[in-house]
Amino acid sequence: MALFFKDGKVKSTLFITAFSLSLCYAAVYIFCYIISAGLVAALAPFETGSFLQKWLPPSLISIAGTLPCLIPLFILKDKKTALLAFVLLGLYGLCFIVFIMTQFRGRDQAVFLNLALIYLAAPAFWGNALAFACYGLFLRKKQ
Repeated sequence: MALFFKDGKVKSTLFITAFSLSLCYAAVYIFCYIISAGLVAALAPFETGSFLQKWLPPSLISIAGTLPCLIPLFILKDKKTALLAFVLLGLYGLCFIVFIMTQFRGRDQAVFLNLALIYLAAPAFWGNALAFACYGLFLRKKQ
């Protein structure tokens, strides 16, 4: 606890704020999947199989979900909070994959791992990629 507290007071609210923001991001991504999964499936009616057929629909939904999640990056003074929230999304996905690998066996493990890789990796990848790209633009503009 010495990492976060000193003399009974909070040292920095960065992790607390980033954790809360990452939960908001997760809710936005879930909402985007619920709202747009049918539309994306209708517009891109692919059979599962190739890499593009498997990753394009979740990637489109993830990019659409990332756009509103980038708003705090433009509003917050400390841009690292929004970046850390995207990194935490990736860590949540990694923890879930470790859980699947340790708790499931056989066909169940393969099915859950496939779902986790499709629906957790896409938001983590696109969210981090776009957030760090925007942050890089901020740094370049600042110089």
